[in-house]
Amino acid sequence: MPFWKELDMNDHNHLVDALHQLVTLRLALTDRWINQERFVAFMDHNREGTITYDQFYDGLSQFGLHEEIVVDSVFAYIDREKTGMVTSEALLTALQLGGQADEEESDDSSDDELEAFPETLLVGLVAHNNLKASIMKFVKENIKFFKRVKLVTTGSTGRALNGLGLTVDTLVSSGPLGGDQEIGGMIARGEVAAVFFFTDPLSAHPHEPDIQALNRICCVHDTMFANNPSTAQALIYSLEYSAFGFSRLTGHNPVYQKQDSKIVLDYKKQQQKVINKVSRASSSSESTGRRRKSSVIHAPPSRATVTKK
Repeated sequence: MPFWKELDMNDHNHLVDALHQLVTLRLALTDRWINQERFVAFMDHNREGTITYDQFYDGLSQFGLHEEIVVDSVFAYIDREKTGMVTSEALLTALQLGGQADEEESDDSSDDELEAFPETLLVGLVAHNNLKASIMKFVKENIKFFKRVKLVTTGSTGRALNGLGLTVDTLVSSGPLGGDQEIGGMIARGEVAAVFFFTDPLSAHPHEPDIQALNRICCVHDTMFANNPSTAQALIYSLEYSAFGFSRLTGHNPVYQKQDSKIVLDYKKQQQKVINKVSRASSSSESTGRRRKSSVIHAPPSRATVTKK
């Protein structure tokens, strides 16, 4: 009997290991910038909508992935009926969910089993008073995502989110008291992957400059930013399901993470030109001063001061 048929997904240890292997596979695909849909289509080369164990193993080996995961464990997780064949849709769903159990199982699973993400960068959650109900609804609808990432929120928003059972990693001041600027500082240090900031466009805000500054710093550092529910839903999908978004969330592509955005690179080049110009001008000024000093002719001492012998 093939080893994958011996794995029982009703066994807690087997299930947890399978979830871990799925996450490892997803990260490996992300490292290689392999699109999940195309990866599944590559395995289903007959376009029949099904993938056998042999096709699955061969597809993984083409990318060297069979050495990074326990292939049997992943296949057994998807092929619950032990038929030796899975649908392309089932495989893609498993990859996109990042190792979550299906709906029937997840209702009974513990929070530990849902911890499918590795260490992530911070995700910001901020909302103006009139939008707090909207962000609460949005977070509740995507609670499994937000339970698996590190959160930074402003004071009042963070306290509101406590009611959903979320753990806030970093709680900063309320927006009008400097919280927006604190998050901006974290963005400048490269600690934040994305910001969900539900802004109220129909009310006046005493800290309007801070709101604009947070928006601006996201643009400066090319940080993903959503300021309304529709855009936020699209951003959630990108962070969770796309290779690009997931890489940004986990900081799992260090080469990309260390790069500055184009506007920052252009700014630094311009600043370097200014520094070079000032340095040259200062050096030239010091050199001219030394030449002038050395060319001064001192008058001989007065005869009256000469001591007679």
